[in-house]
Amino acid sequence: MIRLLDESLINKIAAGEVVERPASVVKELCENSLDAGARNITVEIADGGLELIRVTDDGCGIPAGEAETAFMRHATSKLHDAEGLNAIMTLGFRGEALSSVAAVSITEIITKTADAETAVKLCIKGGLLTEKSEAAGPTGTAITVRDLFYNTPARRKFLKKPGTEGGYVADAVTKLAFSRPDAAVTFINNGSEVFSTKGGDLKTAALAILGRDAASKLIAVNYQRGLITVTGLTGKPELSRGNRGHGFFYINNRYIRNPIAQSAVEAAYKTRLMTGRFPVYILNQEIPPELVDVNVHPAKLEARFSRDVDVYRIMLGAVDSALKPGFAASVNIDFGRKAHKETQRKAQTEPPSEPLIVRETYKPPEFIPDFAKADDTGPPMTHPYAAETAAAYNNDTIKSSLPDLTYIYIPPVPLEAPVKQGIGEYRIIGQLLGTYWLIERMDGESCYLLDQHAAHERVIFEELNASLAQKGAVSQRMVEPVAVKLTSREKQTVADNMQLLVNMGFELEDMYDDNLAIRAVPYIFDSPADGGFFMEIIDKLCDEQEIGSPYDTRLDAVSRMACRAAVKANDRLSEREARALIERALESENPFTCPHGRPVIVELTRRDIEKMFKRIV
Repeated sequence: MIRLLDESLINKIAAGEVVERPASVVKELCENSLDAGARNITVEIADGGLELIRVTDDGCGIPAGEAETAFMRHATSKLHDAEGLNAIMTLGFRGEALSSVAAVSITEIITKTADAETAVKLCIKGGLLTEKSEAAGPTGTAITVRDLFYNTPARRKFLKKPGTEGGYVADAVTKLAFSRPDAAVTFINNGSEVFSTKGGDLKTAALAILGRDAASKLIAVNYQRGLITVTGLTGKPELSRGNRGHGFFYINNRYIRNPIAQSAVEAAYKTRLMTGRFPVYILNQEIPPELVDVNVHPAKLEARFSRDVDVYRIMLGAVDSALKPGFAASVNIDFGRKAHKETQRKAQTEPPSEPLIVRETYKPPEFIPDFAKADDTGPPMTHPYAAETAAAYNNDTIKSSLPDLTYIYIPPVPLEAPVKQGIGEYRIIGQLLGTYWLIERMDGESCYLLDQHAAHERVIFEELNASLAQKGAVSQRMVEPVAVKLTSREKQTVADNMQLLVNMGFELEDMYDDNLAIRAVPYIFDSPADGGFFMEIIDKLCDEQEIGSPYDTRLDAVSRMACRAAVKANDRLSEREARALIERALESENPFTCPHGRPVIVELTRRDIEKMFKRIV
C-alpha cells in the first residue's frame, strides 16, 4: 500500500541528507551566521559535538515573529524565485538546515535584531516546539544543540569516537574561517580554546590556525583571466604534506570538493614535490554565479561548472605564476640583474683563480662525457658511475630521440664577464662531501648549500622540456591498425579533440559501433606509442587535463634522462664550472627543486647559525 509519510519521519529522512555528523551541524549553523553578516562567531562543542554544540554570532538576528518560521522546512530569506538559483552568492539558500538539525536533537535558539527591545527564545525537541518566550541577549543569534541523534540511535551508533568527531568539527570550522577571513572565528573544544582568528586578511587567519611556521611558507596568489579571479595562498614545496587534507578550494567563498581544481593545483607542483607529497593551499575562485551550479549536492560540497577545462587552466596558471617568484622568497635570493661596480672591477682586473683544492685521498675514476669540450680549463668532471653514464650517452636510442645534448656541458665563465644574476655578491667557499657547494653572500648575512646534481638536473630537465615541446610531432604508421573500443563519453572526447590528436601524431578512423582504428601513432623516445598510450591521453582529456604534446605525459621519462645526464655526487667541478652551474640553475624556471621534488639550494642565515651556537636564544 502506498501511503504518505508523517511529518516527523519526513523531517528525520531530510535530516539524514543534511546532518551527517556533528561537523555537518556546525557547518550549517556557521554558514547561517556568515550569511547574517556576523563579524564574530564562536563555536563551542563538548564530547565531539554529540552532547553539545553552541554557535554564537553577532549577525543581524531573526525577527521575533519569524523565529518559529525559520525552523520549518524550506523556509529561507535568501531565495525568492527560480531565477535566484542562477545567482546564488549566499552560503545557504535551501532553508533545510535549521529544520533538519532540530528534527534530530534538542535545540535552543536565542536571537535578537538590532531594533528589538528583547530577544526571543525557542526550545525545540525532535522537531516539536516546546517553549517560546522572551529572553535577554545581545544582537545576534545563539543556537545550542544538545543530544544530537538522540531519537535516531541507528545514526548515532555509526558515529566515530568523540575525539574523531571533534577533529571533523575542527576541520569544518577551519574551512569556514578560511572562507571568510574578515570574520573573527573562535573554536572551543571541551572548554579549551583551539584557535581564534581575529578578523583580517587570509594570512592572519592562516597564522592563527596553521601556526607561524606554516604561515611563513605561504605565497600570495592573485590571478585573473577574463571574468574569473583566483586569490588566496599556496604553500612553498617545503610546506608539503603526506595527504591531500591540507588543500582548501573555494568558489565565491564557498568550500567545495572539486577534483578538477585539485588536479590542476597538483599539476602546478608536478616537478616541485617528491612523490607522495601534496601541496598546502587556500584558494578562492571568484566566478560569475551564472557560470557555476552549487545546487548539486545535499551538503552543498560540490559544484558543476559550465566549462571544467577553464577551471583547470585558470587554477594551473594561478598557482604556477605564484610559485615562480615565490621560490625566490623561500631562500631570500635577490634576483636583481645589476652587478655591483666593485664586483665588475674585480672581474676585470683580477687574474683567474686556481681550481678548488681537492683532497689527495679523493681519486674517483676519470671520465669525460662525449659532450664535454677538450679545451675546458677546469679539472674534468668525474664520478664513480662513469661506465653507466657513458653507456647512457652513447645509447643510439636516446641519441636519436633527443635534441643535441651539448647544452648540458657547463662551460667555463670568463672572469672578465660581470655576474648577470644570482644571489647578489657572493663567494664560493668550497665543496662539501664531494657534492654540496658552500656559498657565502658578501654582505655576511647568509650562506647557501647547493646540491650540484639536483641543480644540474633541473637545468637539463627544463632545457629538455623546452626542446621537446618545440620538436614537431613524428608519426609512425602501424603495420596492422589497432582497434580500441570507446565509451560514449570517450568517443565524444575524441571528436572534440580530434585536431589535437592529429597534431600529436595519431591517425584515427571510425569503425563499427564504438570502435576506433588507430592507424598511426606518435614516435616518441625512438619508439612508437601503442593503444595503451592513446587511452592514457584520452583519460587525461576526459578529466579536463590540458595536454599540448605527447611528451607532456612522459615527464617522468624526461626526469630520468635529466637525472642520468646531470653531474653526480662526488663529481669534481672547478670553481668556474661551479659558478656557471649556480648561475644557470638560478636562471631556470624553478631553481629550487629538482624534477623529482628534492631541494636544490637551502639557506642558512646568520641568525640560524648564531642560534645553533646559542649566541642568541
